Amino acid sequence: MGGRHGEDHICTVLNAIAATEHNKAQLYRMTIPAVSTFMREAFHSNEIDIARDVINELDLGLLRDQVQAVSLKHPTTRLADRLISLTQEVIDNGR
Repeated sequence: MGGRHGEDHICTVLNAIAATEHNKAQLYRMTIPAVSTFMREAFHSNEIDIARDVINELDLGLLRDQVQAVSLKHPTTRLADRLISLTQEVIDNGR
């Protein structure tokens, strides 16, 4: 991840996960790349602040558990997709 997206991206991803009390323990193999994909999508759509707000409000552990319970294939991608769709819901509802 670092080689492809740079050190700043890694710092942004880890800070987004660890910034809140309820998510700081969610530095898991599945969660980090999912949040990485999510943050890259948000950056490209100029919604990085909304993305951070969504991460801060979500319980990433609960979301990860939900995705694992229903996804047998590509759970990291499913988690990233869920984060992106939740962000879109926030945008559509006027933040």
